[in-house]
Order: sequence, then structure tokens, then C-alpha cells
Amino acid sequence: MKPYIAIIRDCFHEAFVSRVLWIVVGLITLLLLALAPLSITEQLAMKIRTVEVFAPKQLMVQIAKEGKEDSQTPAADIWGLLDEDSKESIDATLTEKEENRRAIRESLTKVLDAINEIEDPKVLFGSDAFGRVTLPEEAQDLMDRSEGLSDEEGRRLNRFLVGAAFPRAIFLRDSTETHVSYFIWGNDVDAIPIPKDELLKNALTAVTTFLLGTLGVMLAILITATMIPQTFDKGAIDLLLSKPLNRSFLFLAKYVGGCAFITICTAYMVGGLCLLAALQRITL
Repeated sequence: MKPYIAIIRDCFHEAFVSRVLWIVVGLITLLLLALAPLSITEQLAMKIRTVEVFAPKQLMVQIAKEGKEDSQTPAADIWGLLDEDSKESIDATLTEKEENRRAIRESLTKVLDAINEIEDPKVLFGSDAFGRVTLPEEAQDLMDRSEGLSDEEGRRLNRFLVGAAFPRAIFLRDSTETHVSYFIWGNDVDAIPIPKDELLKNALTAVTTFLLGTLGVMLAILITATMIPQTFDKGAIDLLLSKPLNRSFLFLAKYVGGCAFITICTAYMVGGLCLLAALQRITL
């Protein structure tokens, strides 16, 4: 057994003296250092995103129709918030014979921008049309203290009001969203409409799958490719022939040594990624 343990230790020695190993370790370290300044913060969702509108054409048809009828409905109130260019864009989109998804998306963006950019939180919940909308518990609590709402709370209430007014076209997803920035970049980028924990889980899964999958296999082959050929180098083969070793166990010992070393490198990378994810999770 001792000769085989010596072979495994020799595999570690061969890997340590390999330049490829230190290049890989250096690349892993650089990757972890590059990811360290990444800032991921969670906040309450205050805007309606395009991904939350599952029936955009139906929504715009309702807004345009009821808005032109000048009825006392939430759709008519939203139509009144739009400028003339947005109204013309919606009309042009709805009158096209063939459905143009790009035009529908652009028109939807204009509608949502008009809703999300409302500065006065009383514009919607002060309307009689929205007063008849059935609201969830959190939104009702905001309504009960409507006089003392902050701007953020007002925008959040507007989000609830619009979502409740159009249940057949809008489905409000999670109550929180995640903002990602890197150093000073990304402060003006829209937040991602998923919770922070879910984003971290998906990102960690994607990164580790790529690094431990395609890239990891290639690096493992690159690092350990010389272990078996070096066994037959002059000096190494003479030492092995002088001992009563089974060939199958010899190759198995080489394989175990290579796997053990790759496991250490993998643990270093995965441990670093998990540490960064844990630090992001506890960051307020």
C-alpha cells in the first residue's frame, strides 16, 4: 500500500511544479477578485415591468377604447396620462393588419413609463375610478395612511393599483426586485424583477455549471494530462520497475492522485464563489 500512496503524493508534486497549475490557480483568484466589487441589493418593487404584462395588446386595446370613450375607469385615467405621441403610437400599433410584436412592445413601454414616472402618488389612488379596485392587504394598508406616504410608498401603491385594475393583462410578480451594480457602474440600470436570493442562486448555478462543466473539464485534462506519460520517463520508470507494483493499481493510483488534486482546485473556486454569495446575501 505504501508504494501506491507514494505514487499519489508524487502526483501532487508533479502538479505543484507544473506551470499550468499555477496559471489556473491565478485565473481562479483573478475571477474571485473581479467578482468581489459586484454589489447586489434588494429593494421593494415600485415599478411595473414589461415582463409582468402577459397580455400587452389586450391592455392597450382596453386603455385606448375606454380612454376615447371618456369613461370613469382606470384605463381612461391612464389614457389621460399619455402624451399625444404615445397615443398616436398606440393607435397606429392597434390598427395594423398584422400583429407587430416590436411595435406592441414599444407602445407598452410608453404606457408603463407614463405610469412609473408619476411623481404625485395621489394621481391614481385619488381617482374615483381606482377607488373601486380590490387591493391586496399591503396596498390597503398604504391606502389607509395615504396622507403620510413617502414618494417610494406612493409609487408602490400605484403599482398595486394598476396591477389590481387589470388582472387579465398584468400579473405582479415578486414584491421585491434586485439592483446590480459594479463599482460606480450600473446605478442607472433598471432593477431585475426577481428576489435577491433567487438571483444569487441562479447566478451561482450558472457560473459553477460553466466553470465546472465545459471549462472545468478542459482545465482538468490540461493539468493532469502529463501524469501518465511522465510515468514512463527515464528515472521514473526505473524506480517503478524496481518495485513489485500491479499495473492496474499503478494507473488507478495515478488517477486518484489527479482527481484529488482537481478536487482541491474545484473546492477553492466553489468555496470562493459561495463566500462571495454569502457576503452578498448578508449585505443590506
